[in-house]
Amino acid sequence: MEYNTTRVLLPIKEYGRNVYLMAQHLLKIADKVERTKAATTVIEVMAQLNQASRDASIDFRHKLWDHLHMMCGYQLDVDSPYPAPPRPLGQERPEALPYPKTNIRIKHYGKILEKMIDKALEMPEGAERTRFVEQNANMMKHLYRNWNKSIINDEEVLNDLKTLSKGRIVMTTDQVQLEVLKDLSPRDLATEGQHRNMRKKKPNNNNNRNFYRKRPR
Repeated sequence: MEYNTTRVLLPIKEYGRNVYLMAQHLLKIADKVERTKAATTVIEVMAQLNQASRDASIDFRHKLWDHLHMMCGYQLDVDSPYPAPPRPLGQERPEALPYPKTNIRIKHYGKILEKMIDKALEMPEGAERTRFVEQNANMMKHLYRNWNKSIINDEEVLNDLKTLSKGRIVMTTDQVQLEVLKDLSPRDLATEGQHRNMRKKKPNNNNNRNFYRKRPR
């Protein structure tokens, strides 16, 4: 028994194996007039099998003739009402995208924050640089909160700031006051998850169901 897995792959699968064999038979017909008549019959069969695209596509017949040429390997010579489609060029594999290969020292802070800290190191000493560093530290605290919602440690955030600046920016909790963020306990995290699930639930349709119930006679 012959299985489809051992046969040639179908170029267009929606028409099935039998239509493909009919298209291949057209190449064996020597007379061009008879070949054109047979091709027209195959087009009618394809139109019956692809009724869904009849109303959706304006050039429905043109599409069918293009598909027939594709199934014949662009070797069909008939008097078609439409020009034969050009043979496509060999499909080459696209080149790989040049993804950045930079190393992020602390993943949850990201590369942009590292660039902001490098920008702060280029600034001269003064009040403007101090404010910019404090803004970066507060941004780090927010990013740290997104990574670890249950515990927020200002000392650890400032230690990470020292690490990202390669020891050139050293700040303590006595020197800078970071923004106060609410610590979420495990109970608060569970409550937040329950509220999120409640927002995803569908509205109650009991009133609509009662409307369609049969009224007593």
